[in-house]
Amino acid sequence: MITGTVKTPRGELEYFTFGEGRIPFVILPGLGAKPIVLSAPAIKAAYSCFAKDFTVYVIDRKKALEPDCTLESIADDTAGAMRALGIENACVFGASMGGMIAQHLAIKYPGLVRALALGSTAARVQPGMLTLGEDWLRLAEAHDRDTLLRSTIDNLYSETTKRLYGEAMLRMFDEVTDSDLDRFCIQMRAIMGLNTYDRLDSIACPAFVVGVEGDRVVTGEASDELADALCCDQYMYGAEFGHCVFDEAPDYKERLLNFFVGIMR
Repeated sequence: MITGTVKTPRGELEYFTFGEGRIPFVILPGLGAKPIVLSAPAIKAAYSCFAKDFTVYVIDRKKALEPDCTLESIADDTAGAMRALGIENACVFGASMGGMIAQHLAIKYPGLVRALALGSTAARVQPGMLTLGEDWLRLAEAHDRDTLLRSTIDNLYSETTKRLYGEAMLRMFDEVTDSDLDRFCIQMRAIMGLNTYDRLDSIACPAFVVGVEGDRVVTGEASDELADALCCDQYMYGAEFGHCVFDEAPDYKERLLNFFVGIMR
């Protein structure tokens, strides 16, 4: 595995890469308080099934995010990083906020995206998503770390995961700083401006939407709407999983792999 920083005209982005396949596979992660490279070993293990046929790139947000950045401008940052790394015509998977960025990437930079998988995400803000987002933004702005983290864990994960790993997940975030929370706020404000719905018809590449019934964050209806608008295949997990079904369901990565490998044939 290689971990590094890629420099672009728009700024610097951290990334890591692994795998030895000829096909580039780009993962755009969801909203988080800490840099994604801190989770590199766990992500590499989770997506090990891709390592043979793909070279996997996990690209974080820009180090110095503008306070008024948008999902589209973050997609511009991502496109710059991909070009600097020599990535084009890639399979792209975006989870949650990463899926929102991935939509903008596919719309604006079609030459960079060969196929698109969107997990637990939406094309526009849903009412429940707005309420929860405003609550998280308020807590982060107040630097109320503990309440924010408990709320995110409660809404992101299934009851089984919370029972087994909830307290351990809280301890993982002991080192979240006020600066991390400020960065969280910037990204949360960008999410609140989400609206790609009227532009989805410009996405020409094959797409696959994966959602979960009863998603407390983006709602299951948002996944249905996204799949309908893209006229693409969809898979919905049951209510036994949470918003972070991409971390919980044991067959999730296999479903993604089957989609992308099928496109390559």
